[in-house]
Amino acid sequence: MSVRIEETDFGTKDATYKALDRLIKENPSKLDLYLLRYFIEVYKHALKFCPVDTGALRASIRIRRGQQKLAPYTKAVGKRTGDHSFYITAGGEVINPKHKKLVDYAMAVHDGYMAGGRWVPGRPFLLQAITAAEKDFADNVNKYLDWVEKVWSSDAIKTIPSKLYSTQPIKGLEEQ
Repeated sequence: MSVRIEETDFGTKDATYKALDRLIKENPSKLDLYLLRYFIEVYKHALKFCPVDTGALRASIRIRRGQQKLAPYTKAVGKRTGDHSFYITAGGEVINPKHKKLVDYAMAVHDGYMAGGRWVPGRPFLLQAITAAEKDFADNVNKYLDWVEKVWSSDAIKTIPSKLYSTQPIKGLEEQ
């Protein structure tokens, strides 16, 4: 990303570059931190909503980051924010003690399936977890935006003389 600032007054250009550099440099780690906090809450809800027989499906629930290749029978639900993405997944990686096979039924349990000629409705425990944690998502995004505002304000705004952004009307200008 490149930013070019042409105006120059009272050092605001340098302060603005400093703020932009810090946001660009720290942005990924800060945003990821806040998204991960949210997905930890999603994970807790997913454990609570997951149907349990042997516990293998619950044990297969994971938080994943980025564009990871998943097995075809893995159910994934997530949020994507720019280049930052997290998912909550279920299925694979865990052996069901009853069947001695990988947990390959997460998608069927979550979305529903046909059995004996009848439809068995799904139990969308991952979507329920995302929904249950929506407030945490909003809270964490707001905390991130507060941090961005703080970084921006501390570097750029403090160098602007107050006379440049006065709220007093300018003499000689009339509304038309």
